[in-house]
Amino acid sequence: SEASDIFGVVQEQYNGFGENHFYEALFSEVKPPLEYNAVEDESIEDNNGYARGTVIEDGDRLLARIDSNLDRDWFQLTVPPGLSSLTIEIEAFMFGSPLDPILYLYPPDPEDEDDYLRVRNNADPNNLDPILTYTLDGGEEGLTYNLLVKSFAGTGSEFSWYVMDVSVDSTN
Repeated sequence: SEASDIFGVVQEQYNGFGENHFYEALFSEVKPPLEYNAVEDESIEDNNGYARGTVIEDGDRLLARIDSNLDRDWFQLTVPPGLSSLTIEIEAFMFGSPLDPILYLYPPDPEDEDDYLRVRNNADPNNLDPILTYTLDGGEEGLTYNLLVKSFAGTGSEFSWYVMDVSVDSTN
């Protein structure tokens, strides 16, 4: 449907008398971006836990949502042997999602619950979407790292979507 102008009147507290105030607003539906090559599928397996992360790989552009206040999206990424450059970019807030995402990277064998790398946002003060660039060591046979995406405010809804770009480049 087409966008249209809607006018509203705001009255003073207790409907008192005073000057009328007129505002103009544009209302539209929040829509996800059009380009992605994978969709989060929570109907098969719940990915809200460290050991149940959705498998992702280089080249994925995954559309997902933080559906509720309790939703946490876990992902597993296996990197090849040797050193690799990892880039994870979240697109949400800058494209109309109300989500303020945080991205966490966990090593293959965390030493404790605080053994992670946390990225809240990128260097742009107007953009809340995180970008993680990090060099990973896949060891001699390749290793699996875990990623967590959650809401900074601890809130979620059907409208709190994001797209996650995954890039892994071998530096050997």
